[in-house]
Amino acid sequence: MRQNKTKKLVLLAMFIGIALMLNYFERFIPIAITIPGVKLGLSNVVSLVALSLFGFYEVLVLVILRTLLSATFYGSISAMMFSMAGGIFSLVAMWSLYRYRGKWISTIGISVAGAVFHNIGQVSVAVLILKSAAIYAYLPMLLVSAIITGVLIGVVADKTINVMGTHAKSYLPKN
Repeated sequence: MRQNKTKKLVLLAMFIGIALMLNYFERFIPIAITIPGVKLGLSNVVSLVALSLFGFYEVLVLVILRTLLSATFYGSISAMMFSMAGGIFSLVAMWSLYRYRGKWISTIGISVAGAVFHNIGQVSVAVLILKSAAIYAYLPMLLVSAIITGVLIGVVADKTINVMGTHAKSYLPKN
């Protein structure tokens, strides 16, 4: 039993490390769009793959640790607040939809929902901090970018899940 928990912990730690590396490399990818806050969200590939392998709480730990460590290494406290809210909103949306993957929604659709809710979470935090609902006017531009990046990330995540998903599941303990 202890060995099974260790395997799960090691795989989760590897996922956190991969997410941090993707987050770091993303900083060097130029984006032609000059809308503040628009990112590809490469580390969300890891969250989507993790949803196929782990339960909600394990992926929540991944999102929280990825956000805290990323802010510690490359960010700021304010960036951490926005990322944490976005990450948790995104995870709840994706987790709620994931059980329907393959039946009513694809990995790409789940990714788009995650990207949309990530932006909703971030803008909501900005509204709370700045005490101005006018910030919601910025949301439509962000949502267009969320749909585009959500599709791109969803395609990569779907391919990754299909290629490595079975092998990774065989590594995990059966509970």
